Amino acid sequence: MRYKAESGSYLRPHIGSACCAPGVLVFCVIVGLTRPSLPAAGEQKRKHDEARTDRFKQWLNGDVVYIITSEERAVFEKLSTDDERERFIEQFWKRREGGWNPSLTPEEFYRGYVGRVFGIRALDTMLRAYRSLDENQMFMGLESEFNDSHFFLGLGNFLNYADTRDIRMMGQFHTQSNPFEGPDFPRWNVKEQDRSPWVEECRYRRDRFAEGIERLKKALSYRHQAREKVLPGSRDELEYLIFKTDTYIPHLETVRAIWRMTPPSVPGKRGTRRRCCSSWTDASHCSYGRAPWRGRPQDRLRGRRTTRRRNTYCSGTTCVLSSPSPSSASSSRMSWPFIMASLLVRGGLGGNYPRQDLRMKLKLACADFTFPLLPHDHVLDLIAGLGIEGVDVGVFGERSHLRLDRVAKDIRGSARELSAKIRDRGLELSDIFLIPGDFRTLAPNDPAPGMRSKSRDLFQRILEFTARCNAPHMTGLPGVHWEEESLELSLERASDDLAWRVEQAKQVGVTFSVEPHIHSVVPTPPEAERLVKMTPGLTLTLDYGHFTYLGIADAAVEPLLRHSSHFQARGACKSRPQASFKENTIDFARVLRAMKRFKYRGYVALEYVWIEWEHCNEVDNLSETILLRDFLRSVKL
Repeated sequence: MRYKAESGSYLRPHIGSACCAPGVLVFCVIVGLTRPSLPAAGEQKRKHDEARTDRFKQWLNGDVVYIITSEERAVFEKLSTDDERERFIEQFWKRREGGWNPSLTPEEFYRGYVGRVFGIRALDTMLRAYRSLDENQMFMGLESEFNDSHFFLGLGNFLNYADTRDIRMMGQFHTQSNPFEGPDFPRWNVKEQDRSPWVEECRYRRDRFAEGIERLKKALSYRHQAREKVLPGSRDELEYLIFKTDTYIPHLETVRAIWRMTPPSVPGKRGTRRRCCSSWTDASHCSYGRAPWRGRPQDRLRGRRTTRRRNTYCSGTTCVLSSPSPSSASSSRMSWPFIMASLLVRGGLGGNYPRQDLRMKLKLACADFTFPLLPHDHVLDLIAGLGIEGVDVGVFGERSHLRLDRVAKDIRGSARELSAKIRDRGLELSDIFLIPGDFRTLAPNDPAPGMRSKSRDLFQRILEFTARCNAPHMTGLPGVHWEEESLELSLERASDDLAWRVEQAKQVGVTFSVEPHIHSVVPTPPEAERLVKMTPGLTLTLDYGHFTYLGIADAAVEPLLRHSSHFQARGACKSRPQASFKENTIDFARVLRAMKRFKYRGYVALEYVWIEWEHCNEVDNLSETILLRDFLRSVKL
C-alpha cells in the first residue's frame, strides 16, 4: 500500500488503495486514543486562567492591601494580560527593596517592611513591637535630651555607654570567683585606658535601664502574639527576632544589677560632680551617706568607727573630697579589687541605699524528673505550687519528660515550647541535665574516637537547646573507668574532652559542670577534685548522696563546694544514695554554712528520683521534697 504526505501532521493512506493493512489500523487507533480531546484541553486552560486570576486578586487584596498606594492599585487594575501583571509585581517589590529611605518616617518604613516580610495578619502586632523597640532605642540613647535630633542619634548614644570597657570590666569583677584579684581582662589597670564618662551617672543609668528592660519585654510579648499570624515563610525570621531580644534582656539586667550596687553622684563644692565610688578612680573615700558612720571603705568592712577626714567637704548627710594633698591621697589609696569587693560584699558604698542582707540567699530548685509519672505540665504546676523558683530539667535517653531523641531532632521547637511553659508559670530554668543513657552510653571519655565524636555532636545539640532556653547552667556526666585501660588514661581522656565542652559552653554564656557519681571515673572526693584541677574552667554539680552511699563523711566532701556551680540535695545514708528525711545522715545545716563560707551562688536543687536503681524508688518523693524544702529554709546562717 502506498502512502503520500498531505497537509497536516499525519500520514494518510492513498485514496486509491483497496484496503488498509491490520498494522495500519492499530496505529491509527493508538494515535486517536492518545490525542487530547479539544473540549478537555479548553476546560483545563480555563481553570488555569481562573487560578492565575485568583492569585492576582489575593496578592492585590490580601498580601499588599496595606502597603500598595492608590495610584499603584489603579495601574494594576488596568493591566490586561498576566505577563503585564507579573512584571508589575516584580517592579513593585523592587521599588520597596533596598536600604533606608530618608524621606520615610520610621512608621512608614516599618509598615512597608512588616507587610512585606510578615504579612497583613501580623501587621498590627508587629508594628507595635517595632514601635516599642524604636521608643526604647531613643529612650536608652538619651535622644529626648537632644533637640531636633534624629532617632539614630539616640542609638549612637546608647551604644556609647551600653558597651563600654568599664561595664565589661565591672562585669568581670562581678562574676569572677575571687573579687580580690584583678579581672580577667587585658591591660585592665593601664592608666591611659581611662574610664568612660558615661559611667558617672550611675543612678540615672540604672533607672533608665530598668525602664528600658520593661520596654523590651513589652516588644517581646507582641512578637509572641504574632507567632500565629505571620506568613509561613517568615516564621524563622520572627523566631530569630524573638531569640535575639530574649537573650539581650539578661545582658541589660546584668548591667542594671551592677549599677544598682553603686551610689548616686554627689555635687561637689563648686558645682562639680563626684564620680561614683564604683567607677575607676584612685580616691579612697567618697560620699558615705547618713551618719553615724563615716570613713574609709576598708574601715567599714572591718567594723571600725572613724572620724571624718580633714580633707573632706560635708554638706548635710554627705561628704565629698576637697582636693586632698598628694601625700594624703597616696597614703590612703585603695586597690581596685578592694573597691569592687566592697561593692560586692556591701551592695554599694553609699549610705543612701539599704544595705544588702549578708545572709546567703537560698535559691531553691526542683528536678522535673522527681515526678516521672505525672505529665510534664502538671509537674511544672506542682513545682510552682510548692513555692520553688527554679526547675532542673532532665534530657535523658530514658525516663525523662523531655526525651533526648525528640529534643535533638527539633531543637528550636523544643526550646520554644519549654521556655513558654517555664515563663507562663513564673519559674526559672536552673539547669539542663544531659544523660544519653547508662553511664557508658556516649561517655565523653569513650576509647573509640567515633563514639566520642557522636558524644560531642549530641553535646553541641543539647548545648544549643540550653542556650535557646536561656538556661544558665548545663550538667553532664564525667565518664567512666574503662576496665581495659588504666584509671589514669580514662581520667586524662575525660579531662581533655570535658575541657573542650567547657569552652564550647563558655562561648554561648552557659556554665557547664559534671556530676561525680557512683561508678564514674571520679567516685570519690579526691578524684573529683583532681579532675577539676586537671580541666580548666570545669565546675561540679555536687550531690553528697553519691559519697554518703560509700560511707564518706560530710567533712571529706565539703571542699568540693568551692568547685561547685550547682548543688543537688536529697536524703541519703550509707549504702543508700537516696533515703527518707528520717533516715538521712547528711548534715544539710552544715552544708549551707559551708556554702556561705565558700560564697556559693548557685541553686540548691531538690533532686529526689524514682528509678529502679539502688533502692531509689522506695521513698515518697513529694513528701520528702516538702520536708527537705522546709528544713533548708529554716536553717539560720
